[in-house]
Amino acid sequence: MALKFTQYVLQAPGDVLPGVVQIITNESIFLRLFAFEETVEFTKSYNRQQTLGGIAFRGLNQTYTADTGVINPQVETLKIFGGTVDTDRQLAKGAKGKSVRSNNIASKVKKAALFFDKYVIDGDSSVDPLQFDGLNKRLTGNQVISMATNGATLTLAKLDALLDAVVGTNSGKVLVMNKACRTKVQQLIQSAAGGAAVADFVNGEIAKYNGARIEVIDEDGDEAAILGFDETQGSSNVTTSVYCVRPGSMDGEHVRGLVRQPDGSEPIEYVDYGERNGVYQELVESVMGIALYHPRCAARLKGIIAG
Repeated sequence: MALKFTQYVLQAPGDVLPGVVQIITNESIFLRLFAFEETVEFTKSYNRQQTLGGIAFRGLNQTYTADTGVINPQVETLKIFGGTVDTDRQLAKGAKGKSVRSNNIASKVKKAALFFDKYVIDGDSSVDPLQFDGLNKRLTGNQVISMATNGATLTLAKLDALLDAVVGTNSGKVLVMNKACRTKVQQLIQSAAGGAAVADFVNGEIAKYNGARIEVIDEDGDEAAILGFDETQGSSNVTTSVYCVRPGSMDGEHVRGLVRQPDGSEPIEYVDYGERNGVYQELVESVMGIALYHPRCAARLKGIIAG
C-alpha cells in the first residue's frame, strides 16, 4: 500500500500533525511528487527488471528456449531524520505562547522538507552512512547526459534527450531544475518558432515542457542552493544539472518513496515531550528512503552553464 502525503494530511491524527504534514508537502518537491511505500523494517528488498525475457518465432515441433531476462536484486536502506524544537517556557506562556511554539515547529518542519529534497539529489551513503543514496549516486551510464565536455548553456535538444532517456510518455515525467534553468527554458521556447505548441504557461511562467511538468527546486534550508551552479564538468566548476523523474503510480513501479511505518505508528512522528528544565521540547522525525524500480525511471542532464 502506498501513501501520498498530500492525501495523508486529510486524515492525520491530532491537532499538530496535520499542520506538520501540510507544511512538509508545501515545501518539498519530492514529498509532494512521490507516493511512499510503507514498510515495517529499515530495509526494503525488491527485484529490478534489467531486461525482459526473450520472445522468438517457433516452427512446428520446435521448442522455445526458457528465458526470464535479467533481474537484479536490490536492497534499499531507510534512514532516520528529523529534529527537536526547544521553546523557552517564558516565551511559551501567555496568549501568544501557543503561536510561538507553532512557529518554531513550522520552521523546523520546513527545513526537514527541504532537507529531504537535498538528499534525494545529493545523498551518498559512502560519504555519510547516515544518508540514503540520492539520484547523483544512483544514475549512471545512459541515464547521465552531458551538455558538453566542459559544459555548455542549456538547449531544448538536450532537454528533449533527457526526456527521451526516461521510460514512458512525457505526461508522466517531471523535470526538476533551478530557477535559472527554468528561465532559460522559457526564453528558448519563446524564441523558438512554434514554441507555444510544446509549452504550457501559468501566470506568465512555464509550467510544462513537451507535456512534462516542471518543478523548481530552491535552497536546502541553510540558504544553500540544492541545484546551484557549483558542479564540475571538465574544466568548468560552475555548472548545474536538470533531472527528469517518473514517479510511480503503483507499488513496484518507477520512482517511489519508502517510509517506515510499523503497525500503529505514523509515517511522520510528532512527539511533545512537555516542559523540561525550563523549556518545552518537541520532536519531528521520520524514517524514509527512495527506490528506483526501473533502470530508466530517472535521468540527469549535467554540465549546464548559466547563460
